[in-house]
Amino acid sequence: MKVRAEGLLWSRVDDEVVLLDQRNDTYLGVNASGAALWQLLVDGCDRHQLVMRLMDLYGIDEERAGADVD
Repeated sequence: MKVRAEGLLWSRVDDEVVLLDQRNDTYLGVNASGAALWQLLVDGCDRHQLVMRLMDLYGIDEERAGADVD
């Protein structure tokens, strides 16, 4: 998985990520747990890496982390 680079502007603001999708002029906000995954998605990763990141950060089990990623 990888966030598309074209037409997407984003910035970290405190513990969140804010985005502007220039294709349709939509602003989006990503909460703290999503922001924790954001750089992995920018760099390119797989689902397992996202799950492991949430498990490491929040001390949750794999089932819960997988459901949150999905």
